[in-house]
Amino acid sequence: MSDDPLFREQESLLICGWNPQGRRMVLDILAVSPSIAITVVCERRDRGCPPVVEHPQITHISGDSTDAQTLRKAGLESENIVVLLTDRGHGGPSQTLDARTILTALTIRKLSDSIHIIAELVSERNVELADTAGVDEWLLADQYSGVMLSQSLQSLGLSEMFTELFETGAGSALRQTPVPGELVGIPFADAVTETITMGLGALAGFRRGDELHLPPDGDSVLAEDDQLLLFQRI
Repeated sequence: MSDDPLFREQESLLICGWNPQGRRMVLDILAVSPSIAITVVCERRDRGCPPVVEHPQITHISGDSTDAQTLRKAGLESENIVVLLTDRGHGGPSQTLDARTILTALTIRKLSDSIHIIAELVSERNVELADTAGVDEWLLADQYSGVMLSQSLQSLGLSEMFTELFETGAGSALRQTPVPGELVGIPFADAVTETITMGLGALAGFRRGDELHLPPDGDSVLAEDDQLLLFQRI
């Protein structure tokens, strides 16, 4: 994330909604960008959800994230990226939780066409609705934990590796970066060695347009417009 120019230039980040994963996310972001100002919009409540992290860089706006006035108060119109977390404090079935997330996205889209919206969803059935609401990227809340549990069962001891690879606060992370000029036109198998030699990190795959090659065929030739997917130390 810190190697993405869009994020590196961010002075602030707006988060709508809150849940237990929110704490890990904001601390992970602050480990990479300690000066970034984070604003969290969610209603105050005593039960059902952990409190928003207390940190000098974090401001909590108590209010409804589906309300345009609240979003303006939180500085929405000056943001480039907004993250929508599943607001677990409200409780209810997955359809109700996702409905609030989608309603927040619709409200944001009415206020701004240019903000990049990343949303967490509970149910895969709501992905199409999220797309219609203007969500640019979505993640399924329980999908990745299920995959990681499956992998850990098949290869015992992987859980610690997942933490080291994906938690930037641990010192490493998965990055997406443009293909360097010297790697354009060479097979992926050769690029694996070259990226390590160049100090870029361990090459896992590449993105070509909307297609994700992970892992790709070793004979696949890298093109100028491809994006490399790398595990890097930070």
